Amino acid sequence: MKLKALGPNQTEVTFANGVIVLFSYTGAVAAYRPGVGYLVTDQFYSKTTLRHIEEWVGKHGSTTVSQDVLDHIVGGTH
Repeated sequence: MKLKALGPNQTEVTFANGVIVLFSYTGAVAAYRPGVGYLVTDQFYSKTTLRHIEEWVGKHGSTTVSQDVLDHIVGGTH
Protein backbone atom coordinates (compact mmCIF):
# COMPACT_ATOMS: atom_id res chain seq x y z
CA MET A 1 0.00 0.00 0.00
CA LYS A 2 1.31 3.43 -0.95
CA LEU A 3 -0.03 6.74 0.39
CA LYS A 4 0.26 9.96 -1.57
CA ALA A 5 -0.93 13.35 -0.31
CA LEU A 6 -2.54 15.22 -3.22
CA GLY A 7 -3.35 18.40 -1.35
CA PRO A 8 -5.10 19.60 1.77
CA ASN A 9 -7.52 16.89 2.92
CA GLN A 10 -6.88 14.72 -0.17
CA THR A 11 -5.03 11.42 -0.09
CA GLU A 12 -4.55 8.77 -2.75
CA VAL A 13 -3.93 5.17 -1.66
CA THR A 14 -2.52 2.67 -4.16
CA PHE A 15 -2.89 -1.02 -3.36
CA ALA A 16 -0.67 -3.85 -4.62
CA ASN A 17 -3.45 -5.09 -6.93
CA GLY A 18 -3.44 -1.77 -8.83
CA VAL A 19 -6.57 -0.34 -7.22
CA ILE A 20 -6.26 3.36 -6.36
CA VAL A 21 -8.61 5.00 -3.87
CA LEU A 22 -9.16 8.72 -3.34
CA PHE A 23 -9.88 9.84 0.19
CA SER A 24 -11.31 13.30 0.80
CA TYR A 25 -10.97 14.26 4.44
CA THR A 26 -11.45 10.82 6.07
CA GLY A 27 -13.74 9.07 3.59
CA ALA A 28 -13.16 6.99 0.47
CA VAL A 29 -14.98 8.92 -2.25
CA ALA A 30 -13.63 7.51 -5.53
CA ALA A 31 -11.56 4.63 -6.84
CA TYR A 32 -9.81 3.42 -9.96
CA ARG A 33 -9.96 -0.31 -10.68
CA PRO A 34 -7.85 -1.69 -13.53
CA GLY A 35 -10.11 -3.17 -16.18
CA VAL A 36 -13.13 -1.38 -14.72
CA GLY A 37 -12.26 2.32 -14.64
CA TYR A 38 -13.13 5.14 -12.30
CA LEU A 39 -15.85 4.73 -9.68
CA VAL A 40 -17.28 7.63 -7.68
CA THR A 41 -19.58 7.68 -4.68
CA ASP A 42 -23.25 8.47 -5.00
CA GLN A 43 -23.14 10.11 -1.59
CA PHE A 44 -22.82 13.91 -1.40
CA TYR A 45 -20.29 15.05 1.19
CA SER A 46 -19.55 18.70 0.39
CA LYS A 47 -18.73 21.06 -2.47
CA THR A 48 -15.05 20.68 -1.64
CA THR A 49 -15.20 16.89 -1.78
CA LEU A 50 -17.07 17.07 -5.08
CA ARG A 51 -14.27 19.28 -6.43
CA HIS A 52 -11.65 16.78 -5.19
CA ILE A 53 -13.46 13.98 -7.06
CA GLU A 54 -13.84 16.00 -10.26
CA GLU A 55 -10.17 17.01 -10.26
CA TRP A 56 -9.03 13.44 -9.59
CA VAL A 57 -11.19 11.75 -12.22
CA GLY A 58 -10.59 14.52 -14.74
CA LYS A 59 -11.87 13.74 -18.22
CA HIS A 60 -11.59 9.97 -17.84
CA GLY A 61 -15.29 9.45 -17.22
CA SER A 62 -16.62 7.50 -14.28
CA THR A 63 -19.36 5.26 -13.01
CA THR A 64 -21.39 6.31 -9.98
CA VAL A 65 -21.64 3.58 -7.34
CA SER A 66 -23.06 3.34 -3.84
CA GLN A 67 -20.79 4.30 -0.97
CA ASP A 68 -20.94 0.65 0.12
CA VAL A 69 -19.02 -0.36 -3.02
CA LEU A 70 -16.15 1.99 -2.19
CA ASP A 71 -16.16 0.90 1.45
CA HIS A 72 -15.99 -2.71 0.23
CA ILE A 73 -13.00 -1.91 -2.00
CA VAL A 74 -11.15 -0.28 0.89
CA GLY A 75 -12.01 -3.24 3.08
CA GLY A 76 -9.92 -5.40 0.77
CA THR A 77 -12.67 -7.58 -0.60
CA HIS A 78 -12.95 -5.77 -3.96
